[in-house]
Amino acid sequence: MGGADNACGALGNISHPESQGLISVGTSGVVLAYSKRAERVTGKYHYFNSAISGWDYKMGVTLSAGYSLEWFRKVFAPEEDFEELTSELAQVPIGANGVVFNPYLFGERSPYFNPYLSASITGVRANHTRQDIVRAILEGVAFSLKNVYQEMELSESIQTFRITGGVVKNPLWLQMFADIFETKMEVLTLDEGPAFGALMCAIQGAEGRDASEILAKFNPLRKVLMPVEENIVCYREAYQRFLEQSELQNQWSKKRK
Repeated sequence: MGGADNACGALGNISHPESQGLISVGTSGVVLAYSKRAERVTGKYHYFNSAISGWDYKMGVTLSAGYSLEWFRKVFAPEEDFEELTSELAQVPIGANGVVFNPYLFGERSPYFNPYLSASITGVRANHTRQDIVRAILEGVAFSLKNVYQEMELSESIQTFRITGGVVKNPLWLQMFADIFETKMEVLTLDEGPAFGALMCAIQGAEGRDASEILAKFNPLRKVLMPVEENIVCYREAYQRFLEQSELQNQWSKKRK
């Protein structure tokens, strides 16, 4: 029994594969959901065998997730850490005052699989501030992963996402994900999903214990975030602007090949 990094990451975070999904935001970003359907849909996302018998999983990747913020910090604010860079974002309204960031610094995998895509910051005018742009970056990463999720064509909707990675250090960004995905987000005590999942493989192989039992005992919930209704409406409008710009970027990149 065993699995790849994301297969073990899912095992180390998800206790109920029929209703929970996984979001991981580090240098890159991943959204993952289990599936019982044997299907191979090309060009939108990945489809792999999981570490749980009887389940496969769908997975999409945003190549530049946390790295988008790191790129901005290195270029425009190298003397600041991430906490300083994001300290005033709560003062910026949802939608970043019309600024849109599309995080395609390395091209993109899901859902475009287009190495020629480029990142963009659009909607900037003379009245905008650095904080507008930083907030747009955080929103853009979450929007990109939502775009991936919506392309997965799941037979059952995810009721809860387990979220992991560097994003859990930023309460505002965590709440963004709950509001943008319109879904409850749960943070576990241990943020070592793949390594913990590999340990669970060993425990299950040796003792035959249920994954949900192991998670509940050794990696309980630390935080739960619910979507805020009034935020959802505002994010829906901003998300549509993001999708429109992403489609334009995708079309333009194909002309520049």
